[in-house]
Amino acid sequence: MTEQEFNQKVKLIGLLGSAFHQYGTNAQRLEASLNHLTKSLGLNGNFFSTPTYLTISINSGEDQITRHIRSVPTDINLEKLQDIDTLAEKIIKGSISHDEATLQLKELEQRKPSYHSIITLLAFSLTSMSLSVIFGGNLIDAMVSFFIGSIVGIIGILKGSYTKISDSFEFLASFFVSMLSCLVFHYIVEFDYQNVIISSLIVIIPGITVTIAMNELASHHLVSGTARFMGSMIGLLKISFGVFLAAQTNLLLFSNIVSPQSAGISPWFIIPAMLITSVTFTIIFCAKKSDYIWVLLSGILTFGSLKLLNQIFSDVLSLFMAAFMIGIFSNLFSKLRNRPSLITLLPGIIFLVPGSLGIKGLNLIFNHNIIEGINTSIQMFILSITIVTGLLIANIFLSPRDGL
Repeated sequence: MTEQEFNQKVKLIGLLGSAFHQYGTNAQRLEASLNHLTKSLGLNGNFFSTPTYLTISINSGEDQITRHIRSVPTDINLEKLQDIDTLAEKIIKGSISHDEATLQLKELEQRKPSYHSIITLLAFSLTSMSLSVIFGGNLIDAMVSFFIGSIVGIIGILKGSYTKISDSFEFLASFFVSMLSCLVFHYIVEFDYQNVIISSLIVIIPGITVTIAMNELASHHLVSGTARFMGSMIGLLKISFGVFLAAQTNLLLFSNIVSPQSAGISPWFIIPAMLITSVTFTIIFCAKKSDYIWVLLSGILTFGSLKLLNQIFSDVLSLFMAAFMIGIFSNLFSKLRNRPSLITLLPGIIFLVPGSLGIKGLNLIFNHNIIEGINTSIQMFILSITIVTGLLIANIFLSPRDGL
């Protein structure tokens, strides 16, 4: 192998690693995918990944080279992740030249979003409305959630253009969502305050990140898992403080909010809510339009199995079994369809992650209910470990493919 060929392969591996890293791949899957790719190119590689940093060390027996890549995580983009995975498969099979693969990677990075910002904004609103129904809210709660959920979408769109908004996104979103909810509650209509807050913020609550961090720690990726876990805790603190500050402002301006007792909407409304949520998750996570059916099946499997199992087993055991089932389903989908398992795993897991407990726990601590707050926070960690255990056991029963 000439020095030029070696450098070209190293450059390609670095570009692929950076792309995988940028669009939402965890440490163990990233390193496994790069190892598989490197071996297919006749090289040996060692990789070290954290949420913001990637090191690759490649040798061919005679030459060795190391690259350090600083990466700023972006929002999850399942479409680009799938295209990168497909490109990696072509490289492994030798059906594309290295120059052409490098060119396609650069074009992929510059590609504009598949969904217009107005469509994305509507997806945030519809997601909040649907989740309000799924979480037991009534028609008023759902309509208020539709309106309040748009705030998260607006700030989410703005953060792509303004760094200062990006750095404080979680705090701004939670504060304005909570403050606007207070104003609507006092001046327009009363509703289930907790239901609307959780439904509106669920997309940005870092419950998924906590679960991924726990998974990395359990897989012995200690540095990446610790860094990701602390990052998610900071995000959770930003959200919790935003909700707390809005609550304190409400107490200064108005009276304390006491949600009215009302019957939830008919259970039959959960079916259209699941259909809507599947469409909106496809948009929010930037999946391909053709993946809608898989996102829908993932949500139905996770939510349906959790509700059914709760009738038979304890909450923890039900959560473990639901996580196990979505893990098996995602690995099976990945093997049979030769596509990233995140396409089905991510939308399914969002119905299981206990991020709302983290917000409740921290707000209790802010309000000096220390013991109850700590107990609620510990419960969040226990449930996160339960989900991770279910996913790890699923990988033992049905191992994931070599790619993503």
